[in-house]
Amino acid sequence: MFQEILKEKQQLQEAIEDLSQKMKELNQQQNKFNDKDPVLQRKADQLKELISNVLDEKTKKLFDELEQLLKEKQNVQDIQKKLSNLANKEENIEQALNRALELFKKLKLENDLDQAQKMIEKLSQDQQKLSTESIKKELSMDELKLQQNEISLRFEEFKRNFNEIESLNQELIKPESLSPTQGSEDRIDQSLQEINDAINKKERKKASKKQKETSQAMKNLSDALANMQSNMQKETMTENIEDLNKILDDLIKLSFKQEDLMKTFRTLKSMDPMFVTLSQEQLKLKDQVTVLSDSLLALSKRVVAISSFVTSELSELNRNINASILSLRQRKANTAVVNQQFSMTSMNNLALLLNDLLQQMRNQANSQGSGESQDQPSGNLPNLRELQQKLSEQIQQLKKGGLKGRELSQELAEMAARQEMIRNELNKLNNKLKGQPGNDNTNNTLNKAADAMEKNEQNLINKQITQELIDRQKQILTRMLEAENALKNQGEDQRREAETAQDYKSRLPAALNNYLKQKSKEVELLKSIPINLHPFYKSEVNEYFKRINGNDEY
Repeated sequence: MFQEILKEKQQLQEAIEDLSQKMKELNQQQNKFNDKDPVLQRKADQLKELISNVLDEKTKKLFDELEQLLKEKQNVQDIQKKLSNLANKEENIEQALNRALELFKKLKLENDLDQAQKMIEKLSQDQQKLSTESIKKELSMDELKLQQNEISLRFEEFKRNFNEIESLNQELIKPESLSPTQGSEDRIDQSLQEINDAINKKERKKASKKQKETSQAMKNLSDALANMQSNMQKETMTENIEDLNKILDDLIKLSFKQEDLMKTFRTLKSMDPMFVTLSQEQLKLKDQVTVLSDSLLALSKRVVAISSFVTSELSELNRNINASILSLRQRKANTAVVNQQFSMTSMNNLALLLNDLLQQMRNQANSQGSGESQDQPSGNLPNLRELQQKLSEQIQQLKKGGLKGRELSQELAEMAARQEMIRNELNKLNNKLKGQPGNDNTNNTLNKAADAMEKNEQNLINKQITQELIDRQKQILTRMLEAENALKNQGEDQRREAETAQDYKSRLPAALNNYLKQKSKEVELLKSIPINLHPFYKSEVNEYFKRINGNDEY
């Protein structure tokens, strides 16, 4: 059994290396034309990063430790402990690998379609050029025939490539609606044959006329492919936004249901007749979470922007839901409530991440074709800060709770993993900000926050839930807030620099000025108090702050 685990690890590594090699070949293919599509390039970069993170360093370390234990023939308990740690990770790795493979197929389809469109467009231009040279008698008949044969061969290559595109499309879980091109291809084939006949008969004028008609037919096919690409992207984007919006809505509803059940179980005795009924409600909720998980995993195979953070949080949600059901079966209401609380935290974390992704996708859809930049790194910092806030609250709850032994170790390990994911996302954000004018202080602040996060990871792994850890969490949140405000102020300063008109301050009566200052302090105090609200009420509070501030900065 243990040897099979190690064999699976080797197979996983080989599969990842194979996929990485395919990505390199795809990048080389993209470099064939100078005008690379920036959207496809961004997707390729995201997929490359996703593939590199399929087998993370901690999982590799676990596999290596297990292999070492087997070589040293250690006792079964140590080996079993390592296997237990790998149990959930193996499933996540398999899901991540399957997702990466599907995303690769989809990206290759889009890339090949883009290359085919550019290829037929270039053929159209070359055919038009040859038509002009033919009528001007700049080429001999032998040279004309040679160059025309080259165009015919390249068109045959285009047809083979498009057949491969159609075959690849059928391999997708959800194939795209590609428009048929057979009719256009047959007409171009017929025209190319007529050109060759005219050249063989040395009918230069007729050959030139047919070459011009063929060039236009190729141009029409190129335009049709470009329209098909554009329509395919728009339809896919619209469908993905609708699916994500529905998933987010269902997730928020599930969060409410889980909270209601959790509150009821807190006051319920294990011998209460309602215990069984409510346990069945928790089972129904588990089924609903399973449906939601399937929908989100299916969407993640179409949207490369869904980070591994989301899929990991989804695994954490399912683990806590299953743990709560097991505790309910054993009539351990208190333990079940803890698991329900953690599952609700995962739901809220997921909702936060998916809402941010939804906004990004909507912005991308609205600005598609407008040339606006999609690189807005500062927009993710508030969400990362909220995730850090939730993790901090979760650590404090765990310190007050009564978990012990294996359950405590598992929760601490998951928290350390969540802290690591937040740190990785923060580092990515910080790297995007590097080199931009005015961001030096922000980079330093985020670096300090990331270093503190790494120390917290070590504390959690070593089961050290100390006051120092909790204080460090507060420092992290303070630094993230400072960086967030700095980025916001920088944006405001840039907008002011672009203005040409001069503003004049109006003088307010002293009494009114004091009142406004006091009101502003009270509002800022309210904002600074961390309040754990439902997403709906949180949105209402934010709208309230907007109204009393008279702007949309909050």
